[in-house]
Amino acid sequence: MTIHLINPSDSAFGTAVITPRWLYVLATATPIEFGDPVICDETLESLIPESISAGDVVGIGIHTGNALRGYAVGRLARERGAYVVFGGIHGIVLSLERVLYSARAALPRDAASPGRFGGFLSVWGQRILTFNLLCLSLVFFRAPSLRAAVEFLGGLFNFTWRGEYAPALVMLCLFALPLFLADLLLEASEKEYPFAEAPYAVRTGLAVVALVVLALFSGSKLNAFIYFQF
Repeated sequence: MTIHLINPSDSAFGTAVITPRWLYVLATATPIEFGDPVICDETLESLIPESISAGDVVGIGIHTGNALRGYAVGRLARERGAYVVFGGIHGIVLSLERVLYSARAALPRDAASPGRFGGFLSVWGQRILTFNLLCLSLVFFRAPSLRAAVEFLGGLFNFTWRGEYAPALVMLCLFALPLFLADLLLEASEKEYPFAEAPYAVRTGLAVVALVVLALFSGSKLNAFIYFQF
């Protein structure tokens, strides 16, 4: 039995877009009696299906952008007789979605069909729910300890508006709106990453701009990037 840890991607750039640190965290945490896990980051090179054998365990990390490719890798691994494990948060939500979908599929056709407008609301309801679940899960990454994370989540039930929240809300909207529009464009074009097919000079220039912006907003520990916790 071999353990495979896979970061799925539709495009292999030869350079990691965002380093999937979970690959190396889980690889390090794997008991020695199971051997060294086989790590595959598809932003570097595509998965070789023949490397997966029956009885292997395949761990797949998924986020919104690479979910479809992750599902495809999962199906491929299952077809080759391997056991598939998705990321904890995604795996739980995926299981709930499957239960709810199965319950709706069991209803009569007229009752199960929400109509065009109802389907639109259903899709956006799922997206809003998924986004908020993700935001809540990030509390555990950002907090210095598990106790601090639980205390923070408990404080959400005793929310009191304060004047300094207003400029923070404005900055959040200014930051989130372009990302929201970019996500809609990526969905419409069925692409995983923005500017993936742009000329090298354009991608390099955008990377430099992103580094400058990151440097401007990283002047204090309060703005520490979430992955600095690891």
